[in-house]
Amino acid sequence: LAWLFGMNLRVGWHSSIFGPFFVLTATFSGVALLIFMMWIFRKTQNLEVVFNDEHFMYLGYALVILSLFYGYFYFSDYLTDWYNMSHTYKILWTKLTDPGQYGLLLITGLIFTTVVPIVVIAFPWFRSVNSIAFTSVLILIGVWIMRYLMIVPVLETPFIPMQDARPEWVHYSGTWIEWSLTAAGVALFMLLVILATKIVPIVPISELLEKKDAHKLMIYLRSRKKVVPTNE
Repeated sequence: LAWLFGMNLRVGWHSSIFGPFFVLTATFSGVALLIFMMWIFRKTQNLEVVFNDEHFMYLGYALVILSLFYGYFYFSDYLTDWYNMSHTYKILWTKLTDPGQYGLLLITGLIFTTVVPIVVIAFPWFRSVNSIAFTSVLILIGVWIMRYLMIVPVLETPFIPMQDARPEWVHYSGTWIEWSLTAAGVALFMLLVILATKIVPIVPISELLEKKDAHKLMIYLRSRKKVVPTNE
């Protein structure tokens, strides 16, 4: 997918950095989604002993490292394009930095993906299980915003200016059908995850069978309303 963008001559996509950047983004958003799902199962299934604070702290540190790489990749991409700015890219750059167009979205996306993880997780005064989970949600929103900005403003910036065209052809705005399809895709993913948890164990039972973690298994089974004899 990254090469489909990078091999295109359209301004804003023609970049060799897209390959590793897409891999980094998938890892970044994947860790954030994992933290959020762990937090949900921890709260709804009473799995505080299984998903303990240490798990969230280590994954939070991973988010900080990935956030630094994510910010560097965007800085490198924008810096090189800005330094060798062409006429067409100047139009795209104006769209991305103008608060009346996509400037506020760009600032929001960068803050959610780079500033918030570093401030909330890197400093122990703000670091907690709930704050790490909340940060992961903001990261998912920020990554989605940056993906939106990777598509829409670029397609609104052709090499040949559009003249005598309808405003909706020049400036895109999503219809209720498109937003409904987007929400349906998110809902379908959540439904598949819920169905999968009913079939596939979310807790590694084989590891909890060890003597040192036997109490964790007992707590987990009791939380799932399983009958556990006291002599076990």
